[in-house]
Amino acid sequence: MQIHSSPALTKPSTSRITSSEALTPVAENSHNISHLQQHHDNLHSTNDNIINNNNKNHFTDTYAQIPNGNNIINPTNNSNTFCFVFTDLKAIDRINCEHDTSFVESFQKITLVGYEAYIVEQWVLSREVGTVICTYTGNSSDVITAYRIKVNRDENLWSPYFKGYLSKLYYSDYCRPTESTVGVIFLTNLFQLANLALVPIPKNSDVISTFGKYLVNNNLKKLGCGSRSTTSSEPTKALEDKFKQMFKISNDVTLQFASRELVCILQTILYYYDLFNPFYCDGLLCMKTEKAVKDWWLEYSNYPFLKWKPSQNEYLTPKSISSIIGFTILLKSVLEMMGNNIVVPKDILDVEKFRVSLGQFQRYADLLAKL
Repeated sequence: MQIHSSPALTKPSTSRITSSEALTPVAENSHNISHLQQHHDNLHSTNDNIINNNNKNHFTDTYAQIPNGNNIINPTNNSNTFCFVFTDLKAIDRINCEHDTSFVESFQKITLVGYEAYIVEQWVLSREVGTVICTYTGNSSDVITAYRIKVNRDENLWSPYFKGYLSKLYYSDYCRPTESTVGVIFLTNLFQLANLALVPIPKNSDVISTFGKYLVNNNLKKLGCGSRSTTSSEPTKALEDKFKQMFKISNDVTLQFASRELVCILQTILYYYDLFNPFYCDGLLCMKTEKAVKDWWLEYSNYPFLKWKPSQNEYLTPKSISSIIGFTILLKSVLEMMGNNIVVPKDILDVEKFRVSLGQFQRYADLLAKL
């Protein structure tokens, strides 16, 4: 079973939208975003994890306030569809690939001119639903890629995940919906996020291609091989050599593959111990992964097989990671010694078969305990 990030969408149609076009109000059949509001009670039961009851919008003069209402869609809008523009391609890819999208009428990949996008590092590492913000610059040299989604106006058809994602944007203190000819764009004032680390998405690029480089740099930093700040640029040869030397990785293996798959292996192992959600097994060394590693050592460090315990700053060192993986391989060898009662796969990363073997062992142990 290969565990990777969500696959990309089937290549949608593309178009190029300039900033002047995007911010021109629609004369006919306007989607008046100033009359939109997500009612908290309607969504609280479906996506309680990401709706903050006390999180209210404090609007400036730059953006139109969203008054209280019962629906996201303006009830005076007679159209059967409604358009949104999202720059967080990864979040929309996840919605498309892993959730019901029968409510989506059309999906289009567009180019916005006069906008900038940023990855918010703290949101990425804490596994927030949305991790990208968009700002308006008006500069024709600023070009980003976005998704334009036309959805059915009947909110009852929307998936809970999509409702939750929208509710987070509408209830956000940093994000403001802005009406445009291509749909509703959620824009951010960077001064409201001065305390967060922002990774700019290069011009003429998109979130997906940039995120791959960010992931590598983040993993290198967390593993003690990178610089203090995470960027979206290519890692230097010196960082690559340091990483491969520390973790004994062949030079024939690319840095992009090795840095990601090493974390994937660690996350898969932690999943076996019920310490990590397999939904996040994508190779990103996030805060959930760090916590799972610490929890593993707290629970298993007293076993006699482990002669070494990491200090507070050594949980992600090569010695710590190799101990977790090695301990699991030892358990696999113990299972193999139990004969035909348990069928153990040759590869410990064969997730489905290894889970079956663990279940067989647990049932066998219960039978022995009853004798």
